[in-house]
Amino acid sequence: MEKEELKELLEKRLMIFYPEKYIPQYIKTTQDIFENRSILKLIKYNNDALNFLLKIILNDINEKRRFRKIDCLKTVKAIVKNRDENEAIDQKVISNLFKLYKEFILRGTEEIRWCVSAYLKDQLLEEDEIKWLMDNYRKSDHIVNRLLRYPQENPLVTDWAKGVYLNKELKNRGSEVIAILIDEDIPDYVDKTKPKKLIWAIYYSKKPDGLKQKLIEKYYRTECLDDALEVSLRLGYPSVIEFILRKLNQEP
Repeated sequence: MEKEELKELLEKRLMIFYPEKYIPQYIKTTQDIFENRSILKLIKYNNDALNFLLKIILNDINEKRRFRKIDCLKTVKAIVKNRDENEAIDQKVISNLFKLYKEFILRGTEEIRWCVSAYLKDQLLEEDEIKWLMDNYRKSDHIVNRLLRYPQENPLVTDWAKGVYLNKELKNRGSEVIAILIDEDIPDYVDKTKPKKLIWAIYYSKKPDGLKQKLIEKYYRTECLDDALEVSLRLGYPSVIEFILRKLNQEP
């Protein structure tokens, strides 16, 4: 192996540890991303490095150039997953990830849709991005998931969920819809005749543990015993199990 070839081989391996230094040197096109995808999938997460790759992909999309879409998109997904649990993604990076999501979530293959859907998992979005999801949720279950599993309370998402509930949409996701509507209690307009659905709504809600425990006890009925126990075990609420035991002991 020639000296220059060996140097390139070594520097590309160093790209895993110092992506911000070596990616701009060796990755300039989507073809470069494709050819080096095995290495790129191992890189230590870096906002600037990832954004550099996203701009290359988005540029090819804007220029309507053909490229290995699924391989490039999977490379991005791997890099996103490589970040530490508490490491934040810059808003500028999220914005570019959303552009890829928006580009493919309604027209890509199912494999591509699953791939780009993972980009936004647990990410906070700008107002116009949330509105786009709201405008298009009827077209894709992937978009529904991003709204139902939005990582924190948001008034836009709450208003959307209220409309969905009152219009009797997404009945198969009823508990998740109700979960978004919970404030200090489950709203009066929500049907209270199905306690199992309410128990799981409390489980999915973003509310603090103290309120969740209080609400489970309030809406507990004997018919949802198994569900209340399952939720209490998942969330680590022994006090709720003790509450159920006291209720049992009070029965004749």
